[in-house]
Amino acid sequence: MTIDEGVIEGKFPKRALKHVLEWLDLHHEELLVNWHHCQQREPLKDIAPLELTLVILHITDAKHLQDYKVWLKFNDDLEDIVDLSKELWGSMFEPLKDLSLFSQVRLDSELDTITWPNGADLAPEFLYGLLQQSQ
Repeated sequence: MTIDEGVIEGKFPKRALKHVLEWLDLHHEELLVNWHHCQQREPLKDIAPLELTLVILHITDAKHLQDYKVWLKFNDDLEDIVDLSKELWGSMFEPLKDLSLFSQVRLDSELDTITWPNGADLAPEFLYGLLQQSQ
């Protein structure tokens, strides 16, 4: 990310951008007030950070093992095997019942989760929840 002449350029990871936009939505009025203060060269008012009650989860490693089982490692160091055989329903996930397609699971470093060539992906929070239920 670069800042040149007041213009910010670069890329945010999609998940981080979601949180920035959420914060912007929550504090829109306060930001407008601070913008007015800037124009008047007045001191700015503090704006509270976005309160995240959960750690932002990322999958840091993944590997297809067998059948519909995938080994996952999360950024909080939780690692375990998740069985997705009961989660393959709906138009996006039904094709993954074909093991030759399911076995092509990969880690998407931009989304920080697992994806498949047909565009299917599962949220890290969902996968984390499955692992917690199985323990």
